[in-house]
Amino acid sequence: MLKGIDVSGWQEYSPVHGDFVIIKASEGVGFKSDGLDRHYNSYHGSDDGNPDNSLLYGFYHYARPDLGNAPEDEADWFLSLVGHHAGHAIFALDWEAGALDYPAEWALRWLNRVKEKTGVKALFYCSASVENSGKYNVIRDNDYGLWVADYRGRGTPEVKNWPFWAIWQFTSVPVDQNYFNGGVNQFKAYCNNSAPTASDNKIEVGDFVKVETAIDYNGVENASWVLNVTFSVMQINGNRVVIGRNGAITGAWRMSDLYKL
Repeated sequence: MLKGIDVSGWQEYSPVHGDFVIIKASEGVGFKSDGLDRHYNSYHGSDDGNPDNSLLYGFYHYARPDLGNAPEDEADWFLSLVGHHAGHAIFALDWEAGALDYPAEWALRWLNRVKEKTGVKALFYCSASVENSGKYNVIRDNDYGLWVADYRGRGTPEVKNWPFWAIWQFTSVPVDQNYFNGGVNQFKAYCNNSAPTASDNKIEVGDFVKVETAIDYNGVENASWVLNVTFSVMQINGNRVVIGRNGAITGAWRMSDLYKL
């Protein structure tokens, strides 16, 4: 698992922190974050603006459907600024504040536009409560990955509808900090659209899985060894999955806390 930060224009904090950085690029149509070049140049070590295969990084767009913008226009604006990084960077749509009053289809059209023009599937960013509502399952069903914000201090974010999360923003102190659900190769896979999708990770009885947290379905923290062991799925009841080894039950975990091998 990797750890990194995301930053926007108002922050002076150096983005050289952790394993990766995701930078705000744009908002609405016509607004370029004044931190886009500043943060990327600092992280990249040059002001040439070229993609950097030696680094793990990404860019996000702050959705403003409340301004009456078409999602395609906002996607095109975002790509006019960072589209040349396609294949080298994670892209994401930030869905919060006023955007929450608009339908999921607006966000899906933005994501589809980026996919159409770059071949890359951007991540969908929202809070855990928004994900839990189920209103955005159409985005999940189109195999767009989840970047979820959940600051409640649990061992894992509360995800109910996506089968797994790609990035978890777990605190905003002193800046927004995140875990990436995987290693370097998985991060780069999200940059070039070869990352696992929701349909790839559908878990069924008999599958082999690993747990992403030692905290089980009942909130009990197990010994750390459970993070390093392969289990078989023995029973499934909604989001509750019973796992074990050699025919013996180890315990139950949430579906969203398991990763299929």
